[in-house]
Amino acid sequence: VTLRNCQFNRTGPFLWDYGFLWQRLVWAYEFNDNHRSLATNYFNPSIPRAMVTNTMGTRLEFDNSAGKFPWITNSAVPYFVWFYGTKVDSSLDRGAVYNVTESDINHISVIPRTGGDLVALTGDGEDMMVMTDLQTAYYTMLHPYPPVAGEAAHGAYMVSATLGVNALDLTIAEGNGDSMLIHTSRDVLVSGNVFLGARMGAVWVGDLCDNVVVRNNYVDGGNGSRVLSVEKSSRNVVIADNTFINGGRGSWINRPRGILISNNVFVANNGKNTPDPYVGRRSWQNGGYDNYEPMYFTTHNLLPYANEPWGPITIVSNVMDTGSDLVPSNMIHIHDGARDVHIAGNEFKGFPRYFIFNSSVENVTFGYNSGILSTNWGHFDEVVAVATSSIRVPHELADNSYFLTSIPAVTPGNPES
Repeated sequence: VTLRNCQFNRTGPFLWDYGFLWQRLVWAYEFNDNHRSLATNYFNPSIPRAMVTNTMGTRLEFDNSAGKFPWITNSAVPYFVWFYGTKVDSSLDRGAVYNVTESDINHISVIPRTGGDLVALTGDGEDMMVMTDLQTAYYTMLHPYPPVAGEAAHGAYMVSATLGVNALDLTIAEGNGDSMLIHTSRDVLVSGNVFLGARMGAVWVGDLCDNVVVRNNYVDGGNGSRVLSVEKSSRNVVIADNTFINGGRGSWINRPRGILISNNVFVANNGKNTPDPYVGRRSWQNGGYDNYEPMYFTTHNLLPYANEPWGPITIVSNVMDTGSDLVPSNMIHIHDGARDVHIAGNEFKGFPRYFIFNSSVENVTFGYNSGILSTNWGHFDEVVAVATSSIRVPHELADNSYFLTSIPAVTPGNPES
């Protein structure tokens, strides 16, 4: 399948961005009437919600005669709720997750998600609502929106289960949902394309692709979601000579089986971290603004690869700039199970420039990167300490001296040391 020299404007199935409707419902006072009406009209009506009727004590009472909220008697198996409304009781944090420890047909008792005593209402709430089914509420994407209902598809251009895919010299502008999805396909070339804004993701390499080259593309995410996604054990992936700017949730790479990321420019791809209701996005876990890294490597449970180590990962000769000192984020986060990670010759800009390697990440070489500031070392030393003993972490500072955080001495200019 080859698609060449085409232009797509405002095409593809409509998708709500993650958290868009939920945030306008829970923090309604931060938005104008137009935005509040979107939440009123299009938030998923199947999400269980109820008005809290009592004002004091640890029994949070509401009408659950329809049985939408589960009843539990075993606090070892809790479920989770949020609170919102005109005024949330001062004992609770608006939009934060709480564990339900007991419940019946007309009440629940809760503790903070991080643990602690039962929450006791102080009585200063007003028209306070409780909601459950958290992830469904946050990830509402497909609820109908006129003139076209959301569909179980993604992208102005979507290909799946195909051998030989070429997406060449396209312009995909202001996608209604995702810009492009290539899924479970082999021998894929995405080259010379221009992506200009999308409600959701831009370049999306879906599950279990094999032999993929994404090269020489210009991607302006328009503060949608991720500018780059490589999902669920795709193999032999090359991301080279691209420009990725103005994304919302950075680049998400999910348990790759061999990936090279080389000679790219990544700038200001964390817009959803911005503490502004019309720009940023709040987290369904704690109600604070999200904190996505510019690039993060995660795991999944898809068999047969769920329990296998993954890699190698090579990240070389890229420029990565958070674009603002005001957007908090780590630079790169690599989750458990990765091995053979090589990060070298990159230029890092913006703040902060922290790197996280989870405890089971093996055989990491991190060296000769510019822009690593000595003021970050306290945090970096702490992170490196939880990694395996095989990790090597040389740094380049302004004076061009090189040294390691975990073992003494390294010869300048000699990577093998």
